[in-house]
Amino acid sequence: MTKDNMMTEMRFTQDKIERVVEALQPYDSDARAHVGYSGRGMFGVTCVGFVANSTSLISAAVAEAFREEGISPMDVALLMSTDNMGLSYIGYFPYAEFDSDLVA
Repeated sequence: MTKDNMMTEMRFTQDKIERVVEALQPYDSDARAHVGYSGRGMFGVTCVGFVANSTSLISAAVAEAFREEGISPMDVALLMSTDNMGLSYIGYFPYAEFDSDLVA
């Protein structure tokens, strides 16, 4: 699987986002999704991100949600960018697709 392949295969649906947040909640009750996040250097382009107290947890939860699609934890780690938000972190996926109707 090439990186280009991973990007086109990784698509966040409402179900995937809910599965990631549900996987994070037992470890961080404040964990949440951030649909429409624009990270460093993205110049207003938006993507899906997840806020939690650990980037490792975010990566593991996303990998679990995409396991059936053949996306490995290493793939997720390569595709995830992170920002420190003070008391928490956001792991975001600037190259993954997401359903446009998820953005309010």
